[in-house]
Amino acid sequence: MTTRRSFLGLASSVLAGCASRAPFPVTAHPTYHLFSRSFTAMDFDPLSACAAEAGYDGIEWAVRPTRGHIVPKVAKTELPKAAAAARRHGLSNVMLVTAFERPDEPYCADVFRVAADCGFTKIRIGYQKYDATESVVQSLARIHRNFADFSELGLKVGVQAQFQNHDAWNDKVFGSAVWDAAEALDGIDPRGMAMQYDVHHAFFQTRNVWTHGFDRVADRIGSFVLKDGQRSPTGGRRNCPAGAGVVPFKAFRERIQMRGVPTVPFSVHMEYYTYKDQKDVVEALRKELDWFKGVFG
Repeated sequence: MTTRRSFLGLASSVLAGCASRAPFPVTAHPTYHLFSRSFTAMDFDPLSACAAEAGYDGIEWAVRPTRGHIVPKVAKTELPKAAAAARRHGLSNVMLVTAFERPDEPYCADVFRVAADCGFTKIRIGYQKYDATESVVQSLARIHRNFADFSELGLKVGVQAQFQNHDAWNDKVFGSAVWDAAEALDGIDPRGMAMQYDVHHAFFQTRNVWTHGFDRVADRIGSFVLKDGQRSPTGGRRNCPAGAGVVPFKAFRERIQMRGVPTVPFSVHMEYYTYKDQKDVVEALRKELDWFKGVFG
């Protein structure tokens, strides 16, 4: 049982850890990597060419059964092709997205290994779920063990597994409040397992108190997600071009500096985008990137 004394001790240690970090200087420039989900109509080479022309640093390829460029069972042969296409256009291979919920799933270890061989260092895993047959405490313990196993795999092959917070579409979604994800990550080596923090989802899930969840995971963030959104007429959210929504990016940048989070890669999501042609792709990519660079440098 968590006592008032133990809770205050935890809070003090968290605050002390945050306060001890010096903010990164405003001259520090992050790298920007395009999430490939919205561009599955394009093959590796043309998408890499468009991303490079628009000014991106890399592509975060999606390796998953649906909504991706590569299905896991062919990753051994196809991921090196994607990585080579990116390199041909001067892009780096850093970030990857998967849908693996457990490290013992078929193809998971293979994808982690081939990704490491291709130079990728950060791999987002699949979403985690609460189980109604368990208590919340039991679910947290189970997911903590799962994160520890992902960390072990990541450290073994030389990559960092990452978990993205996502607003909840039902009561099974884990990590939407961010506090629960932080608790599941407690005690796990962040070199092997960290957060891919998404301020868009945090803001729409918890509105103006997104800052509390951010502070809770500030010392274990391995990358950030950038995407803007608007409130829908039904009270939900819908994605939109950067700068056209309500996500508080300037306050987010200030929070990053306030908590001294080291410069980590940004993953740019354009889930509102509908493919037209490659010229339109370059123009849309550049416009999105330029807006975010205007905020984050």
